Amino acid sequence: MRRKICVHVEHYRPNDETDYYDLPDNWDDKTPEERRAELDEMARDALFEAAGSSAFVVEVDENGREIRVLNEDES
Repeated sequence: MRRKICVHVEHYRPNDETDYYDLPDNWDDKTPEERRAELDEMARDALFEAAGSSAFVVEVDENGREIRVLNEDES
């Protein structure tokens, strides 16, 4: 049986959401820092999904043209 984590998103509206996600197979082998990073990512993903929107960072050149989407480590 897969282990799960519960993610609860509270809204200012009365429609709070609770979802259950499978923990990775190697969860017990992760360091506390890796676990925290994984849980933070799950929480952000749930929040973005519940909000119906998301954000990302785009690198632009000197003319304002989009070059590429930056990943989280680069922003």
